Amino acid sequence: MQETIIDNGIQYPESPAFWVLIQFMHDEGIINEQFSHIQHLKMVGRTEHFVQLINTYCLDVESILAQLASSIDLPEVDFSKLAALAAEVTERSSRIGAEHVRLACVDLMQACEQMQKQKFLLALDWTKTEFTQTQNKLQVLVQMRNRAYQQLTALINGLSLNSIPSGLRLSPRSNEVFSNSSWMDNFLNN
Repeated sequence: MQETIIDNGIQYPESPAFWVLIQFMHDEGIINEQFSHIQHLKMVGRTEHFVQLINTYCLDVESILAQLASSIDLPEVDFSKLAALAAEVTERSSRIGAEHVRLACVDLMQACEQMQKQKFLLALDWTKTEFTQTQNKLQVLVQMRNRAYQQLTALINGLSLNSIPSGLRLSPRSNEVFSNSSWMDNFLNN
């Protein structure tokens, strides 16, 4: 499936690999339908917001997981604080559609309720693993998006007004070039 993304007045297609990765993540349960809503931001011209959401999610959850790890090592473990931090990871994961991370947090919450340090450590390790795997896949999506954008920008910057292929036109708002032509599909996929 090749979708055309409109971003800052420029139309460009996402590579098929982008959609294959999204489908794989969905099929494996790594992401859920909420991620599709986040992905929709990308489809309606808010690509930077999509990328920012992913980056913010990854940074925030990484920080919270570090806080959880340091808090459990204290002589006096405050399980209510740990539960609040675990709930933050759950909420952030739910908002972005990171299903595996959200599910891993269930065990964190149960360990806090039971005040079981050993169970908490196991659940934290599992949550970190699920987060790292999810983060790696999300970052690949961001890199794929950035690569397509950079290729298109390089193409646009390399074109002079006389060398614009037929089927392209200049945006009335700027000097940006955009197209529905298949030649751009071939360029971005090579």
